[in-house]
Amino acid sequence: MVIDYALAPKLTPTQYLKRVTSLAIPVLIASLVIYPVNFFALAHLQLVTLFMLLALAVITMLFQVPVSSVGVSHGPVRPIAVATLYLFGPFAAIVVQVVAALLSYCSLNRHLLTEQQPGFELPEQRRSFMRGAMLNTSQLTVATGTTGCVYWMLVHAHAFHQQSLAAAFALSVVSVADFYINAVIITTMASKAYKSRWDIVWFNNYRWTYWSTTLLSPLGFIMGALTAQTPLFGLMFILIPLLAAHRGFALHERRLAVYRQGVDMLGRMMQEAHPYTHGHLHRVSHWAQQMALGLGVPPESMALIGDAAILHDIGKIAVDERILNKIGKLNDADWASIRTHPVIGSEIASQMKYLDEVALWIRHHHEKMDGTGYPDGLAGDQIPLESRIISVVDAFDAMVGGASKDERRPYREPLSNDAARSELVRCCGTQFDERVVSVFLNVLDKEQEEQEALDRANRPKLTLVSAPQPEIASMHGRAAAPMDDLDESRESVGGRKAMG
Repeated sequence: MVIDYALAPKLTPTQYLKRVTSLAIPVLIASLVIYPVNFFALAHLQLVTLFMLLALAVITMLFQVPVSSVGVSHGPVRPIAVATLYLFGPFAAIVVQVVAALLSYCSLNRHLLTEQQPGFELPEQRRSFMRGAMLNTSQLTVATGTTGCVYWMLVHAHAFHQQSLAAAFALSVVSVADFYINAVIITTMASKAYKSRWDIVWFNNYRWTYWSTTLLSPLGFIMGALTAQTPLFGLMFILIPLLAAHRGFALHERRLAVYRQGVDMLGRMMQEAHPYTHGHLHRVSHWAQQMALGLGVPPESMALIGDAAILHDIGKIAVDERILNKIGKLNDADWASIRTHPVIGSEIASQMKYLDEVALWIRHHHEKMDGTGYPDGLAGDQIPLESRIISVVDAFDAMVGGASKDERRPYREPLSNDAARSELVRCCGTQFDERVVSVFLNVLDKEQEEQEALDRANRPKLTLVSAPQPEIASMHGRAAAPMDDLDESRESVGGRKAMG
């Protein structure tokens, strides 16, 4: 795995680079002490073999697959490094890994040295480029060097013969350990740089690599043993599984791209059908993710809850728009039609791979804590936590609306933020989960504090403070009612509830 430029600007030398480098230097020295290697004293065939391994590693790294949103790329180069470790020791394995990674990194990012990117000054850009190069060098040295030194210490201690099954097993363990050390270093840096939970960064970037890492782990020993006997045959043998692994990485990313396109397409369909959802869906998605972080939602749910929030009302495309935008009291037939949208949305989502769990959350996002919701009348903890999260953020945004007139409901005027917050608190225990509401209010407070701090930083010394705006009057003689968009008790507040 290689850190791309995308991650480098967020990492300062004092925080991360010096720490990783301080680990890399003693590991590099230990690799030379445990297995001294004089490249100039190698036989001609050995040099040719080493350069062929290096060339194969470079080619593999040049075609690595970017598989993360935080600037990390994967390529099946580890078996080549393990074969180099088997034949030439840990220092040579470090050299092969680092040289291949740096050539790939420079090839992909050389334009950053001369072309200024938006938001960066060229000198800062160059320093960030160099930090990325140093990070790659250091983290690969630590991972490959540590595991390689342990392997050769066992060989020197006569724990096993180098051509035995025990050696094959040991090198397989070395390959897996190399991966996990590398992944832990990158995940730790990325989680701190992006201020995200460690387990979420790990899950998003490495959950699908466990099996491929395990299956590829014996290839290093096989490649090394065959190359020791017949160099050309050994190198040719390894090409097929490496190409298959690279193909697997690429197909995984392609499937995820198709999934993202499907979610975006459904979101656009909803926006075209109901223009007021243009900002609503993205706000609900943002808040749902922030709340999930605060509630400690597991990584597998964190990866999907933003998409669930975007798709939560997709079933409304099957509901008559005249009913959804109706000004005035809804009759029983109108309510019966509207209450079908969670089920329809769930059925739509279930047709997409990866969205089975999301379909369940969509189905239950109008359930209530007291069991009076729909479609299944679930109560309390029977309602998935993700559905309870979507219910709160959906209702709040439906109450306050967006900044522009186009993002507001056609049948009611929006409430103020304070009035909407009060309504959430009032409905705790009946409609909403009290713990979810508490976390959401904390999210809103934090965002308000951050915005105020930003405003203070950009505010001139002399400013005019406008008077507080009065509460917006009711529309068509009806109170601007909050809560769930499909609340049967809308008549109790004199008008239709906010439609989320």
